Amino acid sequence: MEINGLAALRCWPITINLGGDTYRIGPRPAIDWIMPLIDEDWMRVVPGLLDRDAGSPLPALLLSGTVQGAECVRAARDATEIAAGMSWWTAVRLVLSSTQYADLSGQLVIDGVDATRVSLGAFTQATYRIMTRDADKKQRAKIDRSLEARPAGLRSEEMYDPKRASDLFAQMARSRGISV
Repeated sequence: MEINGLAALRCWPITINLGGDTYRIGPRPAIDWIMPLIDEDWMRVVPGLLDRDAGSPLPALLLSGTVQGAECVRAARDATEIAAGMSWWTAVRLVLSSTQYADLSGQLVIDGVDATRVSLGAFTQATYRIMTRDADKKQRAKIDRSLEARPAGLRSEEMYDPKRASDLFAQMARSRGISV
């Protein structure tokens, strides 16, 4: 499975481009991402998690139709990929698993994974580790296939590109003076 382990190291700020402008999602813990991902309510990610800027043109752009909801969905999925360090659909599946299975959520608590403190990357990657730590090679391959399976109806241009995601993450880190 393709994972960018840097996403797990801390809560990172994320910069997105939308409607010709740049917007920022400040460093947010996993808990801020969990409900929007469970509900696949992408508008609660973009514009929902964006830093509030009184001078932001985004509300007017959305109202006028200059920026479409589909663009917000794409930006939200891109932001999720950066925050989680994996495809958005894999992150959604891991978050769903962590909340649907008591053994898994309980183990996260026992292991000290606090969604109010860790990054989305740390949360999803810890969930993945718990799911696979006792799996043999065949079982792990089956888990990976189920997590990575392309969602029905997803167009090829919407596919997760690990190189692109890594480049976006590195670009974001460099813009903040962090060497990766």
